[in-house]
Amino acid sequence: MQTHVHRRPTIGVLAGWQIYEANVHAFLNLTLQGIHSSAQKHGCNLLLACGLGHEVGEVRLRPAWPVFSLESDFVPVGSWNTDGLIVINPLITLERSRYIQRLISDGHPVVFIGTG
Repeated sequence: MQTHVHRRPTIGVLAGWQIYEANVHAFLNLTLQGIHSSAQKHGCNLLLACGLGHEVGEVRLRPAWPVFSLESDFVPVGSWNTDGLIVINPLITLERSRYIQRLISDGHPVVFIGTG
């Protein structure tokens, strides 16, 4: 008799530094609560990755991003360990946009929340 092991799907959430900012906290708080609730309802694991911040005096977004660069905070959440990604932060750069377009072209599910 063969035993079938059911693997729970894993959803990755890439959120930028703005998750810590008071002016958008309410929106993101409700968004993340909804994502968490849906993941529980559908029996999914959830990996949340957040960037750390921006420089004082200059708005320099440092989103969480699965590719190492000087403009972002590297996080170990990406296509290699998720069944789909939810991208909350704006893409901002052409490199990030190309990365997401490659994921989509390769068939990895991506959902966007917010601008960008």
